[in-house]
Amino acid sequence: MNELISVIMSTYNEEEAWLRKSVESILCQTYTNFEFLIVLDNPQNAAIKEVLQEYGRQDSRIRLIYNEENIGLVRSLNKALGQAGGTLIARMDADDISYPDRLELEYRAMKERQADFVMGTVDYINEKEVIDTHTFEKEYYGSAFARILKAGNISAHPTWLVKREVYDRLKGYRPVECCEDLDFVLRALQAGYTCLRMQKHILAYRMRSTGVSRSRTLEQFLTMRYIRRIYRRGKSLEAVTQEDWTSDFKKVTGRQAEKFDRALQLFWQGKEELGQKHYGSFAAKSVKSMMKSRYFFQYFWDNVIWMISVKVI
Repeated sequence: MNELISVIMSTYNEEEAWLRKSVESILCQTYTNFEFLIVLDNPQNAAIKEVLQEYGRQDSRIRLIYNEENIGLVRSLNKALGQAGGTLIARMDADDISYPDRLELEYRAMKERQADFVMGTVDYINEKEVIDTHTFEKEYYGSAFARILKAGNISAHPTWLVKREVYDRLKGYRPVECCEDLDFVLRALQAGYTCLRMQKHILAYRMRSTGVSRSRTLEQFLTMRYIRRIYRRGKSLEAVTQEDWTSDFKKVTGRQAEKFDRALQLFWQGKEELGQKHYGSFAAKSVKSMMKSRYFFQYFWDNVIWMISVKVI
């Protein structure tokens, strides 16, 4: 018999249409033996609460958890983990869309490859609600997965399917401001667990103009660099303190963070033009980006290393 999967999600201020698509994408999975734990982390948002209660009345697999106050994503996920009854844990975000066979594909891959931790490739939903199929398709398993994470992150958090024992041993997510997912997967690798990143496209990931990924881009970038540096050196991430975690970003001013964000947006505009074979425009925007922010040069160089690693590993 298929094992019970606990799908965990935290919602805060998502648009109703996005939330409905996200919830329904889980309820319509071909793998049906799951429970769906949804944490409302914004007790003041009556509209979201009403939507969740509507779905809760329609499907008994949904379990709603109401926070008395906003406690953030990490603590909300840990709260859901504490109430989850499945032997497997699947992550989901409240604005993304899981493809119908997502859980089935991940469960089958986990059993066939004897992996402890499975994830997949994502497509992207732009702000015009158009899904852009991502062309990067390559499987990383075991030692190859562990090596590629030294150069960049291929671990899309809302695609995870993880054995419950991994969360139990690592005591869930650590209480950090960002990059809790990269921290968790690297700690899992250091603990000896086997990870698989499938070639399969299993989720549409929403690109938002707001949110942690855009409003705190430099903090996120420097944190990811710090975590990977510790990992590459073979040092234990479990020994990293909260003060160590934020040490690089504490040196950054608000002005520097704004410059980095503008440089990053300019660079991504250039990458879109590169896709249209406007090579000169891409080169010009890349140079301008590096001139806008000294941190962007680090970002650009990391991307070069990443592209080389993808070809080699």
